[in-house]
Amino acid sequence: MRYPKGVRKIYPYSEGYAAVQLDDGNFTYMDEQGKLQEGRYREAEPYHEGYAAVRLRDGSCTFVDKDGKLQEGRYQSAFSYSEGYAAVELRDGSWAFVDRAGKLQEGRYEYSYSFKEGYAIVGLRDGSWTFVNKAGKLQKGRYQDIQPYSEGYAAVQLEDGKWTFVDKEGKLQEGRYNYINSYHEGYAAVRLKDGSWAFVDRAGKLQEGRYQSALPYSEGYVAVKLKNGMFTEIDTEGNLYLDERE
Repeated sequence: MRYPKGVRKIYPYSEGYAAVQLDDGNFTYMDEQGKLQEGRYREAEPYHEGYAAVRLRDGSCTFVDKDGKLQEGRYQSAFSYSEGYAAVELRDGSWAFVDRAGKLQEGRYEYSYSFKEGYAIVGLRDGSWTFVNKAGKLQKGRYQDIQPYSEGYAAVQLEDGKWTFVDKEGKLQEGRYNYINSYHEGYAAVRLKDGSWAFVDRAGKLQEGRYQSALPYSEGYVAVKLKNGMFTEIDTEGNLYLDERE
């Protein structure tokens, strides 16, 4: 591929713009007609929801819109926008969320991740994890470890080391597992006390099948490893779909 003059590398397009590295090592953005923005940055992330996270020459981070206009806020680190908010690390080392207008929420956290399904994972000062909604309200539950919401439920690790699922109201499912994966197409793979894997639906009901390993469902089917070491696929009812194979 032949790059435009002065361009060393072009990254994938996102929302009509590509981050590009120039011959001098700086980054900027290029539109689909090959026109470069004027801004120059030390780092440049893809556009999400109309803004891109960039690191300026002084080492601070901020966001730039598609016209090349920078937001006023300056941060130590910044994630891309998701569902209208971006997680940013402030100069004092705490984390917060900023909206697309550049307004910071009041909450401050030890760490924060991007919003998904209306909630974001945040780390608290006591070392625990929980969820916060877009209004800045924390859920009551505190967990040792945590995964993002998927299909209305999130995987969380309790104080005793066991895993379960929590809904968006903060209500825990009854099942307790050695480990769990997120829900996909209504089912999640969970590891039981005996080390085998099974699938649980969003109501917390376990399928009967037990497997040595299991992947997430995709288009109604999932690959599993049977106790005899053979692989097959099952449907959402647990019925075999493919012949067993090594």
